[in-house]
Amino acid sequence: MDILCPLGACLFNSLIAFLLLMMPKMALGQFSVIGPAGSIQISLGGEAELPCYLTPPQSAQHMEVLWLQSTQVAHLYRYGEDQLGDQARDYQGRTELLRDAVTSGNITLEILNVRLLDA
Repeated sequence: MDILCPLGACLFNSLIAFLLLMMPKMALGQFSVIGPAGSIQISLGGEAELPCYLTPPQSAQHMEVLWLQSTQVAHLYRYGEDQLGDQARDYQGRTELLRDAVTSGNITLEILNVRLLDA
């Protein structure tokens, strides 16, 4: 089993290189996007959970959340639905925005079957 170390830091820094959150102008407020403070180590083939949330807590249900790896769309969530049409082939079927807590500002992304290209 290969361990990519510190894959989490690489994953988070690369994948969240541009996390875009857009709200309708009427609901526009000030908030920060917070990610993990330290490294996350993931085994190749494992599942990576990249924690990310809004502070102060607020619903992201009607926002656009864009996770990019370099210039490739890893995952796009827009107005309550995943938008997979523009998703990069390398990420198709491997990403999921954990929806259980989107209404409380948790926009954590899960990557299945972690590959070296995710670093």
